[in-house]
Amino acid sequence: DALPIFQEQGMTGTVHHWEDHGCLSTYSSKNGSFATLRVYPHGLVLVDVQSTSCGPKDEVEHLLNKVEEKMKALFHGGISRIKRFYLPPHPSTLEEIGRA
Repeated sequence: DALPIFQEQGMTGTVHHWEDHGCLSTYSSKNGSFATLRVYPHGLVLVDVQSTSCGPKDEVEHLLNKVEEKMKALFHGGISRIKRFYLPPHPSTLEEIGRA
C-alpha cells in the first residue's frame, strides 16, 4: 500500500480494487496537486503525479523515488523498466528520463 508515501506529502487517498483487474489509487492535496497509481494484474504499474507547485522538481522526484522503492519491494525487484516523463509548468519541451 502506497498510502503512507502520499500521506507524507499531505495527500489523502482512496483505493479501488477490482477483482482480476488490479487496483486504482487516487490521492489529492489541499493545494490542488493530485496523483494516481494504477496497478494491473499482469504487472504494469502507472503513476501520474500532477503538482500545482511551482517549486523545485526535486519534490516530485522525491515522491516518485519513494513510490518506485515501494513498487520494487512489492514486486520483489522484478521491475524491468521504468520511464519518467516531466512536463514543465510552461511546456515547451517534454523531458523523458528512462531507466532500465
